[in-house]
Amino acid sequence: MIHFEKGTLAWRLVEVISVCGEYPYRSLCILGNERELRGRVKQMSEPQQYRFENADRDVECCAFTLSGKGKMKNIRLRKEALPLLREIGTEEQYLRRFPPGSFRGDYSHIDRTHRNAEIIAMFYMAGVTVMEGREPLLAGGGQSFFMLAKGVKSDGLDSINKTGFTRLSGVLYCGNVKYAVYNTRDRAMRWDGGGEQKICEQLHADAHYGFGGAIVFCRDLHTGFKVFRQEYIKNSTLRLSGIYGICQFFTFDRTGIASLRMFALPDWYDCVRETLFANCSLPHSGIGTPATFYDAYNGVNYLLLFADGNFGRLQEFREQVKTAGAGVVGVGSHTDFLQELLLDSGIQIYHIPEDQFENLVNVLSQN
Repeated sequence: MIHFEKGTLAWRLVEVISVCGEYPYRSLCILGNERELRGRVKQMSEPQQYRFENADRDVECCAFTLSGKGKMKNIRLRKEALPLLREIGTEEQYLRRFPPGSFRGDYSHIDRTHRNAEIIAMFYMAGVTVMEGREPLLAGGGQSFFMLAKGVKSDGLDSINKTGFTRLSGVLYCGNVKYAVYNTRDRAMRWDGGGEQKICEQLHADAHYGFGGAIVFCRDLHTGFKVFRQEYIKNSTLRLSGIYGICQFFTFDRTGIASLRMFALPDWYDCVRETLFANCSLPHSGIGTPATFYDAYNGVNYLLLFADGNFGRLQEFREQVKTAGAGVVGVGSHTDFLQELLLDSGIQIYHIPEDQFENLVNVLSQN
């Protein structure tokens, strides 16, 4: 017997997969405790009794089907799972978006679908609404929303041909600023830069929103740093950081989700600075954005908070503090990478544990 109620792992799995169609088995860690989720997926891949919160009778069905092996292992909903979608309220939306024959078994299709699914799961866990055009697919708790690339194209970027969209996954709207969104997964994604230049130009041309740069999702910061450097591209203006100016990297783990939740908050930069560095001297900032190479000065060290995966700003900070005392504040799982990257630099590393960082973001979200 599985109690199918909002907030349960079963509900979370079905709701996310009803939006993305297919979900990568190896990325269950984004949606919570991986061991528990694997057990739940195995259970729901067999006939089970489901009890709804306000229903007179139970429903028996086999909700999931598993296919593929290794990195290509895939989770899909079975047709008999429609009563579960009806309970969530996504049945009509799912049937419209994924009619019979929508799912293909070739590598490129599954890889592209999995990239989108991981991004959708990250925004779902961060409480950000996911949209397809003007239609909300997943309702988040905040004012920010993410629009899938398909919706972006139909919403004003139709002048870009389809090949220009092969790397872009969508656009994140935070307040009056928007960001191009990519998913490099566990390898340094390659491109020639031409398609991204066109997208960047189109996003800049939108008079209704300012443009903040690019957000890149990655399995870990080592992969993200390779994407940031893109040493195989000799012309630096064709690198992702050269095209967008600012690139921020978020990892597929609890730290990445908390960082994304923080990033989606209105005026997150000033709020976090004032909370973490209450006893320090704070430089003047732009309108919710950094205006200097450091975030605070404690009388001894210049301090930088590395919570939004902004390698460009970290690089500038390292260059500016060559002859001065300096410290970088890392959060959760990102601290180990910072210690490795800044080894022998003379920069002190401060660590905020994952639980403490999540609590900080929770407090800021409620204010």
